[in-house]
Amino acid sequence: MKKILLCALAVFSLSLTSCNNQKDPEKVAQDFVEALQKSDAENMAKLMYGYEEASEENREEGIKRLQEKISSLDQDEKEFLENMTIEDINVKEEEERAKVTLKYQDAEKTLRLRKENGKWVIVDF
Repeated sequence: MKKILLCALAVFSLSLTSCNNQKDPEKVAQDFVEALQKSDAENMAKLMYGYEEASEENREEGIKRLQEKISSLDQDEKEFLENMTIEDINVKEEEERAKVTLKYQDAEKTLRLRKENGKWVIVDF
């Protein structure tokens, strides 16, 4: 009985941890950046606004567009992606919005996030 209870608590703890990943805008931005650096359009899409409500067809179309966007990056953009770091996070919890600034050398890019169904998602990148 104790083993079953311990297993149940472990699974519950893991599920809470995975849910919390999208409650923190920095974690969502970091996961998005890692997916982008790996050219993982599917995981990028899962972190974006509207993904959960989209039909399977629209999800596939969105992933295809992300793949095309990644493929069209020039060498400077690819270098930026490989070496960028998250420098600044500006969260406005009361408005359920956040901005995350990514920097590499003299270049920077802002990710905009908002809460959707209680989870932080990427709105614009």
